[in-house]
Amino acid sequence: MASTRPEPTALKLLKGNPGKRPLNQREPKPKEGFPSPPRWLNGAARTEWFRVKDAMEETGAITKADRAMLLAYCLYYAKFEERAKLGETLSPPDMLRMQSLAAEFGLTPSGRSRIVVGKKDDANRDEKKAFFS
Repeated sequence: MASTRPEPTALKLLKGNPGKRPLNQREPKPKEGFPSPPRWLNGAARTEWFRVKDAMEETGAITKADRAMLLAYCLYYAKFEERAKLGETLSPPDMLRMQSLAAEFGLTPSGRSRIVVGKKDDANRDEKKAFFS
């Protein structure tokens, strides 16, 4: 049975920490900025990298710490596109991996619903404004 992934501390704060468990006050905060692709990345994988960058860079949801996983997603996407051009599909495990990585980066509607962006202070301010308005 698969375990559920822990929620980011920022999301727990927005929800008011419903589980009342101690919050991770020392959660790593990766260096901001969208990662650069490897020099050798080309073709459909490189095109997808920059499509994701155009769509997600301003959100701050993807940071330099995410480079390897973004690379994996782009390589799966390139494989998906290559197969689609041939009228074929990815193997079910490869399709699940690509979809999982896409969701991690907020590249699916449900994936975006689980991502919290912005500064913690901004989120708290918006929450207070909504509550007291």
